[in-house]
Amino acid sequence: MLTWLPFDPIAPVTKPFDTDELLARVRVAMRHRTGTTTDGKLRAGPVEIDTGAHRVARNGAAVHLTPKEFSLLLELVRHAGKVLTHRHLLQTVWGEAHLGDIEYLRVTMRGLRQKIESDPGRPTLLINEPGIGYRFGA
Repeated sequence: MLTWLPFDPIAPVTKPFDTDELLARVRVAMRHRTGTTTDGKLRAGPVEIDTGAHRVARNGAAVHLTPKEFSLLLELVRHAGKVLTHRHLLQTVWGEAHLGDIEYLRVTMRGLRQKIESDPGRPTLLINEPGIGYRFGA
């Protein structure tokens, strides 16, 4: 017996299509490529993020992060290896009202490096791309 599902992320999108359905499929595809394990943890290099418990560990040792540091790290790890612009990070972590407040990003990144990097002066995980943004380089 076949049952009709209101949304099948694998089925092809046929024309004409509903914009809401297309956006829902894109969101599902993005969720599937983030590297989330079945237990809700993200792993990238020596960093492990438990998204459900809002906990971070580096090489097995717990790291205490502020909520903004956690959000910033989570966004970078979800897009590991890709450069995220200052604007994207500000919009995602702080919201539309703070798109011009790049100093917020710099201060938070400095604190995050102090907690995550083995040598904050020579970062290997939280890498700055001058004039563009940052990337997580695990």
